Amino acid sequence: MNMEINRPKYINSNKCIGCSMSGVWRAVGYNPKVVVIFHSPKACAHIAKDLNLGSFYYDVVNNEQTGSNGILLSSQLLDKHTVFGGEEQLERCIEYAANKYDCDYIVIANSCIAGIIGDDVRMVAQLAQERYHKPILTVPCYGFLDGSQYFEGFFEAGKLLINNFMQQEQICLNKVTVIGEINQSILNELKAYLDNFGLKVEHCFPHKMLLAEIKKVPESALLIVIGGKSGRVEHFYKLANLIGDKFNIPVFQEPLPLGWNKLKRWLQLLGEFLGKEAIVTQLLKSEEEKLQAKISTFQQQLQGKAVTVVLGRSLEYLDITWLFESLSYSKMKAEKIVLLDTLTVLEQIEIKQCLMDKYTVIMADEVSNGDLTGVNFIITTHEIKDSEEKQYIIPFYPGHGVKGVIDFCQQLYYLEHRSVIGGRNICGRF
Repeated sequence: MNMEINRPKYINSNKCIGCSMSGVWRAVGYNPKVVVIFHSPKACAHIAKDLNLGSFYYDVVNNEQTGSNGILLSSQLLDKHTVFGGEEQLERCIEYAANKYDCDYIVIANSCIAGIIGDDVRMVAQLAQERYHKPILTVPCYGFLDGSQYFEGFFEAGKLLINNFMQQEQICLNKVTVIGEINQSILNELKAYLDNFGLKVEHCFPHKMLLAEIKKVPESALLIVIGGKSGRVEHFYKLANLIGDKFNIPVFQEPLPLGWNKLKRWLQLLGEFLGKEAIVTQLLKSEEEKLQAKISTFQQQLQGKAVTVVLGRSLEYLDITWLFESLSYSKMKAEKIVLLDTLTVLEQIEIKQCLMDKYTVIMADEVSNGDLTGVNFIITTHEIKDSEEKQYIIPFYPGHGVKGVIDFCQQLYYLEHRSVIGGRNICGRF
């Protein structure tokens, strides 16, 4: 059987989600009082456009305020600048920004082209700062050069904010600053948990912070890292430790995990870190009761129903423990696990090692017609084209803790009772 997914195939040889310029924009570009200059050809500005569009639709879907973005300019490097250099072009761009916009500071993100040309961007920024009496900062990254990627740009932009705008402040005992990249729904979930310890989350650094808020980060009594897997957590910890070491602020060294079982352990470790183990015992009990009360109706309707799980996303971007833990709470039964050919051979082996003992794992080219029929629906990372079965599309960033499990079971419940007229597919809630 030929399984066709609703997206083009791709070669997953190097896990990358963007160059360093995209990381710089994500770190500082969501502040309406900031100007970001891409020292790049004009076409590179599509990076920010794509990020903004994705963030906008994410906020709309999750009923979150879209907020305001900073100003993005491009120095618009041309062919001639590869010969004569682009420093004068950058100077004109900075002049335009400084005279036109009432901003707190300007950040210059450098492209691969600027690095290849060899422009002395740092010197241009220093001279412009003296001329316009405004902080003008530049990161030591150049697009993809020297192996730089998204998180290098994110880290270097955050480092600039720490070194240029933060000074020692008096500690506020209950104030917590989250370090990393986070959406509002997860931040709200974290706030609710920390409130039980008498802690108040003020902001998530450096994302969506005004200059006055950045300056108050050293008031924090605790720093907590949040983000996800792989390289992103590493760079977020580097930022947290820079702040912690500079201002003598403790850093909680455990990233917020997916899944209720992992979160229970996270809360226990936090309780030990804070010396408030008794609070954790009561919190876990109340959260477990809330979970069972919320999903009991869903379990009654879903228990014993058969599903096929289709996976085309590597473990780098899929928390498989969360997926099957949440599926177990729904009381549904995974009949088969199908691996798509979007996975490399190594990625297929890694997933098989996680699942082989508990589930039947087959490859997409081995799928027969019966493997995707006769089940209540398909839980999949990719939409399966021309399938008559209902499909639940696994989100990239599912909800954390109890809320994530409840959302998962609730959406499976809705899908089970949805009429075909309403659509066969439902996308997992972020």
